[in-house]
Amino acid sequence: MSSLAKHIIHQPKPYRSVLMVIIAVFAGFLIQWWISCTDNEEFQALKSKSAQLEQVAQDKQQQAQIFEQENNSLQTHLIQQRSEIAIQQATIEQLQLNLAELQQSQLLQDKDLLFYQSITQGQTSSKLQIKELKLYQDTEASDLIRYRLVITQGKKINKPIQGSIRMVLSIDNNGTIEQQKLESHDLNLRHVRVLEGQIKLNENALPISIKVTLVQNKKTTLTREFKWQLSPK
Repeated sequence: MSSLAKHIIHQPKPYRSVLMVIIAVFAGFLIQWWISCTDNEEFQALKSKSAQLEQVAQDKQQQAQIFEQENNSLQTHLIQQRSEIAIQQATIEQLQLNLAELQQSQLLQDKDLLFYQSITQGQTSSKLQIKELKLYQDTEASDLIRYRLVITQGKKINKPIQGSIRMVLSIDNNGTIEQQKLESHDLNLRHVRVLEGQIKLNENALPISIKVTLVQNKKTTLTREFKWQLSPK
C-alpha cells in the first residue's frame, strides 16, 4: 500500500450534520408530543372516572336525605296517630266514667222518688225514721269512705222537723274500742232528707259501727246504730 492512500483528506459535509440535528430535534418533539397526548388521555379518563364517582356519591347522598325525610315524616305520622289514639281512649274512658256517674245519679234519684211516692201514697208512718246508711269506698283515696244517710218522715206533720244529726264511728284500734266523732248536719226535714259526707279512717283502725243520733233542743230524740259494711257503687 502506498503512502499516498493513508493521507487522503475528505471534504467536509455540513448539511449532513444539520440534517441529523434537525431529525434528532424532530424526533424529540414527536416523543414529547406522544407522551403529552398519552398523559392527557389518561388524565381525561381519570377526570371522567372521578366525575362519575362524585355523581354516584351525590346520588347516594340525595337518596339518604330522601330516606331520612320519609322516615322522619313516618315517625311524625306515627306519633300523631298514637297521640290521637291516646286522646280517643282517654275520651272514651271519661265518657264511660261520666255515664257510670249519671247512672248512679239516676239510681239515687229513682230511690228518692220512691220515697216521695211512698210518702204521698200514705205507705209510711208519720214517725221520723233514720231509714238507711250507705258506705262507699272513695275511688281516689283509699283512706276515705263516703256515706249517704237517708232520713224520712211521714206525711202527717204540721211543720218541718228541725235539729241536728250527729254521727259517731266506733273503731277497733289494736284491740281498744275507740269513738271517733264525725261531722254534724243541721236538719230541716219535712218528708225526706239525704245527707252525704266522708269519713277519713285512721291508719290501722278497724271500723265496727256508726251511731246516728237526732238531737233537738239539746235532747236526743232518736238513735240508730248501723254495722260497718261497705256497699258497691
